[in-house]
Amino acid sequence: MLKMIILVCAMQVAHTNCRENTALDVLQGPDVASPAMCAFEGQAFLAQTTLTPRGPGEYVKIICRPSTGGTVAEERVDR
Repeated sequence: MLKMIILVCAMQVAHTNCRENTALDVLQGPDVASPAMCAFEGQAFLAQTTLTPRGPGEYVKIICRPSTGGTVAEERVDR
């Protein structure tokens, strides 16, 4: 299982540096079964929340990582 985490980061923060400790907003999403489901369900989950960039200087990034640690799957979502 993977844990989905949705981040809102400032455009000044490089995509690779957008992490929980550098994000402006952080939201923990549901557990998902695979990286593909993370991307698909991440978009759907994000659409149901009020978590959005506050302006043109921000972007949303969805990360999924194994609940026990390990490799992180990432997706940038421009909204």
